[in-house]
Amino acid sequence: MTGSSIPAVVAKELDRLNPERIVVLGGSGVIGNAVATQLGKYADAPISPRIKIVDSDITTSTRWSTNEAEYFVVTRPIEVAQGATLQIERGVVVAASEIRVQGQVKMLGHAEQAVTVTDLGSLLPSLGLSDIYATGQPHLAVGKTGSVSVEFARILNAPRFLESEFGGAASIRITDSFIDPGPNAESWADLNVWASQVMIARNTINMSLVIQGGGVGPDAPVVERNTIAAVGDSNDLVLPRVDAGNVSDLTRIDLEGDGTNVLLGTPLNRLVRVVGGIPEGGQYRLSADSGASAFQGQLGVAGTLSIDPGIVLKGMNLGVTGTLNAIGTPEQPIIFTNDGGVGHSRIDARKTGSVSVEFARILNAPRFLESEFGGAASIRITDSFIDPGPNAESWADLNVWASQVMIARNTINMSLVIQGGGVGPDAPVVERNTIAAVGDSNDLVLPRVDAGNVSDLTRIDLEGDGTNVLLGTPLNRLVRVVGGIPEGGQYRLSADSGASAFQGQLGVAGTLSIDPGIVLKGMNLGVTGTLNAIGTPEQPIIFTRSDDDALGGDTDGEGTSGQPSRFRPGGRVNIEHVVITPNAEFFDTYWRGAESFRIVDSEISAPLLIVGVDAPILVRNVIAAPAEAGGVRFSEVADISGVPFSGEDANVLLGSPRERAVSFYRSSLAAGAAYVMAESSTVSAYTGELSVAGTLSIEPGVVVKGGLAVSGVLYATGTVEKPIVFTSSADDAFGGDTDGVDAGAEPTAFAISMGSGAIGSWIDHAVFKNSHSAIHLGSLSALIVTNSKFISNQAAVTASDPGSYDPTIESGWGELPCAPPFDSTVTMENVWFGETRWPGVPLGTETEIVSGQFDNAVLKGLFDVMTLAYQDSFDVAIGDNTIPWKMYHCAVGNVPVSFPVTPVRLNTGQMLLMSEPWVEYRQAP
Repeated sequence: MTGSSIPAVVAKELDRLNPERIVVLGGSGVIGNAVATQLGKYADAPISPRIKIVDSDITTSTRWSTNEAEYFVVTRPIEVAQGATLQIERGVVVAASEIRVQGQVKMLGHAEQAVTVTDLGSLLPSLGLSDIYATGQPHLAVGKTGSVSVEFARILNAPRFLESEFGGAASIRITDSFIDPGPNAESWADLNVWASQVMIARNTINMSLVIQGGGVGPDAPVVERNTIAAVGDSNDLVLPRVDAGNVSDLTRIDLEGDGTNVLLGTPLNRLVRVVGGIPEGGQYRLSADSGASAFQGQLGVAGTLSIDPGIVLKGMNLGVTGTLNAIGTPEQPIIFTNDGGVGHSRIDARKTGSVSVEFARILNAPRFLESEFGGAASIRITDSFIDPGPNAESWADLNVWASQVMIARNTINMSLVIQGGGVGPDAPVVERNTIAAVGDSNDLVLPRVDAGNVSDLTRIDLEGDGTNVLLGTPLNRLVRVVGGIPEGGQYRLSADSGASAFQGQLGVAGTLSIDPGIVLKGMNLGVTGTLNAIGTPEQPIIFTRSDDDALGGDTDGEGTSGQPSRFRPGGRVNIEHVVITPNAEFFDTYWRGAESFRIVDSEISAPLLIVGVDAPILVRNVIAAPAEAGGVRFSEVADISGVPFSGEDANVLLGSPRERAVSFYRSSLAAGAAYVMAESSTVSAYTGELSVAGTLSIEPGVVVKGGLAVSGVLYATGTVEKPIVFTSSADDAFGGDTDGVDAGAEPTAFAISMGSGAIGSWIDHAVFKNSHSAIHLGSLSALIVTNSKFISNQAAVTASDPGSYDPTIESGWGELPCAPPFDSTVTMENVWFGETRWPGVPLGTETEIVSGQFDNAVLKGLFDVMTLAYQDSFDVAIGDNTIPWKMYHCAVGNVPVSFPVTPVRLNTGQMLLMSEPWVEYRQAP
């Protein structure tokens, strides 16, 4: 043929053959339209379309248009090289298998004249090209440098029309097209789009649409207004990796509103599978507009994700650093559930994230919410149902850690763990939930409720109308807490919640009230505010060990080692009808300084340590310290008068002598106060050092192991049968072993020390043992001792220097003429000083007299009368200042006077007894 006419010989032959059909091969540039028209006169059927065979790569820019051919048949895989452009124009039909794209492919159809791409197998026979052996379905394999732009195209019999190289192409744009896998694609077909720039819009896609890649913001992948109907068990829309430089942006893949993509088919087809994200500043909504049956995969939410009522999320993992608003309704709750396999839906709330969930059903999710260490910005879950599913047999939790927390009106079938939260108005709000943990988990765990080391539990309701309700076994209903009550805050532990017991640590700077019947197991309470623990006789408050199953039930499971409850009082403590089970460590050794401390009508099986309290009140308590733990100890207490061990309000001590001992350290009976030490009190002994500024009465049979510093008044009145005993703490013969040390007789400094100016005290029927000095007299003090014994003391009586109550007077005392060596006096009557009989001479030593001689025979005779058994001891010397004996030197006129004197005034006719005034006495039981 020529370009414009038919050669005569060809015309003659066509006329002879009378063909049924004529096929024109070649483009219009080779065979013009006039030739095609002439050829049509020789055929019974219309002239066959013009066909171009393509069997080589495209290395330069090429255009396929109907001016060249109507059909372009690509008989083998070809490549559009980098830098080359293949442009396919409207009306062209392409039959091809694989075209590898490293350059650009543009299919530019029109609404009224589309580009058609189909498979070789179905087109070649219809073109009369059955003799050309070529098969395959249309497939664009787009390389990293490749770009594809398709507009108004019909893609037929192409189950895998487009696939992007791993890492993505440069750009892919498909709009206003129809894409169909053909009748043989029964189980699977997809359109796989991975490129730096993506637009898929206004298409009908009868296969799975897989979107990967894309940029952020204006460069985010655009997928909108498509109708998608996957075949077989494929999903309509799959978003497995929507990222660019680890930044994801789904915000222009529309699933709501006017631009929504419409998903068709079975629920499995309409499941949207996604791995992607929403960048900072981005907004995205999951809605029912698209027809999606559910959403599955992973979403990183740095912007704002909104989830509409009725949406179903299956095996969806949401990592939130931005804002999540999942707001359902009672009629259309949002559903979070698993994917049918092992993957459950989950929210990971990161440090900057805010999560809000309302009216949701959270199913098969044993760990639905997890907060990053340090906590999210805010977490709010309300009016929802949360269940771990049937396979969560041993453990499941809802872990909430955020600066602002609200968990309200939910049914939570797992352990609720609350951490973080602010203070006051920003305190975590946990109210009106019904909580039922699985397995051996606790319903409510508060391991760290703090913000800047300030704790606030006050809005985690466990009482009243807003209480959370705890269900399950005693172990489930144990509330474990590490938290606090800030200044000004108020909190109550009550039975309203159904809690079996409370355990952990509570710092009370505000006010904590504990209702009758509450059990605290292994609870560490530190009070700097106010504690009101008010039980009743029928329902006492219990402090016990964490492994005590007899109280509150089995709350720790089997085989665990228990922790004791502990108490560090401070602030204001008010306790009534409380039971403290055996515990050697209940009262913190280092606590001090409570403003007020009151314990009434309680059972305390612990050593009672009272430190730094001005005026504690403890009445009608039964105190039974554990074995060898010690009894009641006062340390730096300003006034002990509110802790009686006698009378109708007496505290009762039980146990061994050590457990029934009352000890004092730097403690006082305040001025104006009165106190009685009585044998009937069950106290084994009073030990340590007690300052007496008020009035102290000691009754028969009492044992005092230590020292009394008296600036007020002391009345110590024993009997022959029940003398009062003053001895050292190591003396086990009286009051038993009260210090847990092997028996001995280490002396105390003073049994009784009379302060300067102290007068009016009286001691009768007492035994003084094991002191450096049984009685010490301060300047200007006076004491009466009658019917008593001094045994094994280094000195019976010592005295301060005269005038020592006033340093100015003391410094000039010695310059006064005939100034007496003592200005204090102890008056003794019927007193026994042992074998040596001298009030100031160590037991078992000889008496020594200063200067050895008397210079006056009259005085020498007087001394003879005084000393009785030592009438011949004139030449024996006493060491200087052997107290209480001193040499008195002065002058009467010009006559020097020198003789020994003592502050002890002996008022018996015999002066010093030769035999004991009473031989036997009984120790108080």
